Amino acid sequence: MKTNPPILATSCVAPELGVPFLSLSDFGLRKEMTIKSLLMWTQSHPDLKIVLCDGSGYDFSNDLEGYLPDANIECIIFKNSRELVRQLGKGYGEGEIIKYALKKSVFLQQANFFAKCTARLYVENFHLCLSHWNEKFICRAEIKYLPFLKSISLEMIDARFFVVDKGFFIENLADAYLSVNDLKNYYLEHAYRNAIIAAGIENFLLPTIPIIRGISGVLERTTTIYLMENDTLKKKSYCN
Repeated sequence: MKTNPPILATSCVAPELGVPFLSLSDFGLRKEMTIKSLLMWTQSHPDLKIVLCDGSGYDFSNDLEGYLPDANIECIIFKNSRELVRQLGKGYGEGEIIKYALKKSVFLQQANFFAKCTARLYVENFHLCLSHWNEKFICRAEIKYLPFLKSISLEMIDARFFVVDKGFFIENLADAYLSVNDLKNYYLEHAYRNAIIAAGIENFLLPTIPIIRGISGVLERTTTIYLMENDTLKKKSYCN
């Protein structure tokens, strides 16, 4: 069994008004879903270390003392750049949160790799996904199949959940969010895609689809996933 990496749970429980394409803004619901997802993580993986970094400045410590008094959760408080998040979108804020957590978290400083997951979500088959760890970067992605060219094109990286070597992330992905502009349809998923292509790594796509539970905070969209199974391309669609 591989060593479990810490989970970096990125949160913005009280988002700013006017963030592009944000559909779930209710503070109470966002907080409830975050606590529920943490309950799922800790019940399924009692020894797991979790870093909860909230970009709206909310301190979950008191909540977790009541719900999860024995859990190994490190709470980090951070304030996103309000105007930049309003202008550029939630992906910009997400990038700021991750970068701040990497600087401040004791758990992350002690780890060689980590799993990133949106705080309101839980990956039901986490251990199965982790069994494919390649010592660099593993994720789910949106792939476009180009039949006439007999090739596939990497469209987007799923930024909700991935596992990554810390050094690789700092060198290749930590600043990718700086190019995000949701209003111009250039999301964090695109920025990560371009960074991964530039890094030139291969075999990073998870052969196992992560079973992600919870409520996303973005406008619902369907992601199309193409998987190679026995040399046959199979198409599956999932709602984010």
